Amino acid sequence: MALTITGNSILDLVSIQAMSILYLSEAALPLVKWKELDDPLIAGLKAPPPAAWYEKAAGTKLKMTNETANPSMLATGFSIQTLSRLADILPRYRVDSYLSKSTLHRRWQIIAYLQLEFCLEYLEENPFSAIDSAAVLEAGVWFLRAKNSLEGIRDFQANMVTIYQSIAEDLDPCNASTLELASTIRGITVWYKYNNGYDVDDTLSTLALEVLNRKSQSGLFHYGPYGRSSMPIGQQFFILDSLLQAYSYVKLDYVLEEVFDIFSKLYAIAYKDALQTFTFKQKNISYTAFEIATLLSCLDKIAVYSYDNSEQRTIINQIIDTFLEFLTQSYMENHEDGVRKLLKWIYLSHECKVGVGNKPSICTLFPKRIRLRYPGPEISWNRKAITNQADIFFLCSTLLDFLNEDSTQEHKHSDNFEPPALNTLSMLFDLLNLSHG
Repeated sequence: MALTITGNSILDLVSIQAMSILYLSEAALPLVKWKELDDPLIAGLKAPPPAAWYEKAAGTKLKMTNETANPSMLATGFSIQTLSRLADILPRYRVDSYLSKSTLHRRWQIIAYLQLEFCLEYLEENPFSAIDSAAVLEAGVWFLRAKNSLEGIRDFQANMVTIYQSIAEDLDPCNASTLELASTIRGITVWYKYNNGYDVDDTLSTLALEVLNRKSQSGLFHYGPYGRSSMPIGQQFFILDSLLQAYSYVKLDYVLEEVFDIFSKLYAIAYKDALQTFTFKQKNISYTAFEIATLLSCLDKIAVYSYDNSEQRTIINQIIDTFLEFLTQSYMENHEDGVRKLLKWIYLSHECKVGVGNKPSICTLFPKRIRLRYPGPEISWNRKAITNQADIFFLCSTLLDFLNEDSTQEHKHSDNFEPPALNTLSMLFDLLNLSHG
């Protein structure tokens, strides 16, 4: 029987990924003189906390890369989301490990609080992109949404209002990149939902229409107002996902029609007409954490808006469920020993029984790419070169959206995948493989 930590395979994977970076990565900006701060929450920590993360880490020891320059607002923003949400969610589950400790959850909350403070100061003192500010806005919303037990911290509401206003005022839709527009749409939408907004919004409508003007000759999104080459597949799904998130504040039939049209184009590329099915390519298929997250999130929202097509909605939900089971089961089967070592290291480091400079090499972090091998299918988890920490935190925050908040019961893996499940997996893998074919 595969190792389980929380009884929920998705939550297990998210917890392991977040903890692998938090307790093993050296691609961080540590707060060295934390004991000298006036803030008792931060000064009370037993070890120097990471104030921010760099985007990428090198090797199995997760070292800083040679080209590292500035901390990543994306990696740090999604870290804030993930740590805040895990500290809020884990107490609801029967956690059979050291991760059940409330003192551990409190430490994650303090680190998320510190990182949000750092991001706000960074945006005040350094040049930044619309993608950066949208990531910090989204992070701040999730920090505010989480049931935070910290006392004496400042209310970040006013800071989030300022960021939202600056995004709306400073962004030039005609000159921004397509990815900047999509990130801004995503950040503003998260802000509106947090504030229980229901009205149609002119800003989001304008941004959505501008994004839909950014299509190449193939009918897919291109990079910006001037370049005409199509963007990678992961970014295509990220943009579609952002438009669908914002639809309740746009409510233009044209937007929904265009989104489904673009999705259908991607879908049609993967379909093998001669075989009347979606099949695996005759080569290795590889994909990143970012690509998986964007596609799963987009598929989930496509299903929501499939109003008159229950069959399509059923198929999409089956694709998502089958793939998540396949991914989490394969991960745990290949990493059980590493996960046990990680949990032991978390205990030793949190209890100050080892020095923080003695971090072991434990291979539990999602690799730069995972590769599919067949017959099987079987995932290869080999790790080489650079790992993208921003992508992994983004995957974590996305997977948390798939948790059933009404159920904390164990999700059991099936031992075998029946042919219908294999067909749905082939659909997903072919879609993911569009960027590598």
